[in-house]
Amino acid sequence: MRGRSPILRAWRPAKTQSGQIVLFHGWIDNAAELADKIAAPPNDLAAFYGAAVERWGDEADQRLIGWYCAVIDDRESGLSRLSRSALQGPPLHYFEQDGTIGVASVPRVLETMGLRRELNTERLAESLFFLHDSDAGYLKGARRVPYGTIVKLARGRRELVTFHDPLAIQPLPPAPVEEYVREVDRLLSEGVARIHAGARRPGLLLTGGLDSSNVAARLVGGLSAERQVPTFTYVPLPDHGVPDLPGCLLDEGPAVLEFCRQFPQLQPHLVRNEGIGFDHRLDDMLLAMGTGSVNSAILFRYHGLYAAAREQGCDMLLSSDLGNLSFSSEGNWAFSEYLVTRRWRQLWMAVKGYDRHPGSLFWRFCSRSVVPLLPDPLWRLAMKLRGADPAAANDQISGLRGEVIARFDLRRRARAAGTHFERNWPASRRQILLDNFGRGDVDGADMIQGFEQLYEVSMRDATAYRPLVDFCIGLPTDVFMRDGVSRWLARELGKGLMPEPQRQMRGHGQHNTDWYLRYTPKLPEMREAVAEIRRNPMLNDLLDADRLEADLDNWPKQPTYNDEAMLAATMRLPRSLAMVRYVKLMQGGNAS
Repeated sequence: MRGRSPILRAWRPAKTQSGQIVLFHGWIDNAAELADKIAAPPNDLAAFYGAAVERWGDEADQRLIGWYCAVIDDRESGLSRLSRSALQGPPLHYFEQDGTIGVASVPRVLETMGLRRELNTERLAESLFFLHDSDAGYLKGARRVPYGTIVKLARGRRELVTFHDPLAIQPLPPAPVEEYVREVDRLLSEGVARIHAGARRPGLLLTGGLDSSNVAARLVGGLSAERQVPTFTYVPLPDHGVPDLPGCLLDEGPAVLEFCRQFPQLQPHLVRNEGIGFDHRLDDMLLAMGTGSVNSAILFRYHGLYAAAREQGCDMLLSSDLGNLSFSSEGNWAFSEYLVTRRWRQLWMAVKGYDRHPGSLFWRFCSRSVVPLLPDPLWRLAMKLRGADPAAANDQISGLRGEVIARFDLRRRARAAGTHFERNWPASRRQILLDNFGRGDVDGADMIQGFEQLYEVSMRDATAYRPLVDFCIGLPTDVFMRDGVSRWLARELGKGLMPEPQRQMRGHGQHNTDWYLRYTPKLPEMREAVAEIRRNPMLNDLLDADRLEADLDNWPKQPTYNDEAMLAATMRLPRSLAMVRYVKLMQGGNAS
């Protein structure tokens, strides 16, 4: 090809000693630790990964800790080995067709390899229903490699090997609680150090809560005193009109600024995202991702955070997304567990300490310990008697026609996968793990990769260090809910590292405080998008235009935190209208 740069002309894929081609994207966080066992330099990660697989076979991915996807192709045997790291990592899409195998991190590239552009309507419906129980892609014939999985393709045969399953991790042996805390502290510090090591100038997404603050304290603690770390915090638009809500932190800016005063190395940046709505650069995101991930419309706030990080010269953003799934878990399944296991003292203290909603101690006991254990029919009856809507969140946020939900059996499949979000309170640790890990990455990796392409800033989750997450999954319940204190472990880890009001706060951050100011100006565009649903046969067959139009007709006259109004305005409508954009783009039409 004419005009290629010298770097592109000189590039050659890595090869193993036996001649297999290796393609690798990402990081291996423990490469230096394993270097003496592998005959390859740790600074060439493709060669390093290939050498690890040649030495250990499929066991290599269990030994390697990191954030990656990889392909090893053996021309002689015809075997292609695709792999993706556990817990998190860049996406990897592929297809097999007429003896051809195509593999790419961005699925739009698969079309250049011969995959037809034919939308998979079942996958579109699954995405809207928040169901990710299959590896099917958004184009017919395309598939995705799941986390912690190796896919082997050879002459029309496909074999999946799972090398990491969070649901299969066994409980840790009993130990003094102090030992658990020390080991989590060590693993968190180790993970933060290893994960940011690949950055020239890391930045940090910082909130007023416990997860990112624990990460921030350990990040600056491992750096020289003169090293500055920019932090980025989403804060709502002023005059949002929402009154204080019990148990909610409407604006995390003041808490972040107070925290940063303890660490002069942190440079706080409060990002208001002025002028950014749910459809900000949406077409660009959909093209960059190459998927129909409708959740990109509800994560639009990241545009401002990425833009601010790029402006500050950051090449990597550190997040703390898996904090709530590991060391900072709330432990809210403990109420029912303590009842079932007859741990009366801990149950009494948990019920007594639960003050996020008004009600008598008996009401708290029933609603948090007994009701979650009820069989489905009795639970639905209890909800109706309380005047609550028993419909699952999947139904409420999807915008799908009822016949589409039935056609693809979405409700039953979601229940089988443990991701039918009908109940808002878990009865067991198993339910929490299914919720956290059973649904896969819900296209999260594709969305992160889209942001990375648009802003040229990479992202790593400092709390996704596999040894840390695995250890926390094995911890006993009373490390998370202890003596009536939720998130006990995260609070212990924060002792002396954050202001006491922040460490002891029982509430949580609210990221939709200014939703009314952001979404209301978009009403004309939303109405046009609903009209497009009616004009487009595929969209009209998929989405319930009448319901979406009713949502617009019933738009609140002022800011509100009514659950139904907020679900319609901040979830059902933007997710549905993101699907309109994706389908039109894939059909070759201009976005409305």
